Amino acid sequence: MTPRLLAARPAGAAGFLLAALLAGCASVAPMKTVEQVDVEVVSLDDDLDTLGVDGIIDLVKIDVEGGEPDVLRGMRRLLDAGRIRQLSMEVRRDAHERNRGAGSWDDMVHELHRLAGLGASFSEPDVDGTLQPRSLDEVVRTALY
Repeated sequence: MTPRLLAARPAGAAGFLLAALLAGCASVAPMKTVEQVDVEVVSLDDDLDTLGVDGIIDLVKIDVEGGEPDVLRGMRRLLDAGRIRQLSMEVRRDAHERNRGAGSWDDMVHELHRLAGLGASFSEPDVDGTLQPRSLDEVVRTALY
């Protein structure tokens, strides 16, 4: 049986790369690897449809080191329908530049604008852990690590 990699796009097959340097770290983006595992790629939209899951989703956490545009495109129907209450992800330009096989920075900025058009608001944690509101321009401008 082929393992499944959820919430990614486009659907089909992909090589999932297991990191040579960090135990537990894996990616579909190019990196030094010790092993490649073939996985089935399924969008979150399609997977939830197949499972018959409906209603509001309280939280979706994305941590894919530059692959966020693909994941967001794979959740487009959920986002358009307003079914996701909160979305948590790191927005780092360097991750997109480092992982060229993942989504580009321009793709990420496009998806952030799309989210803003759907009514999303943006924030980031302060040093004490409280969330501070940020404009989309601030998010894009300060993501230049």
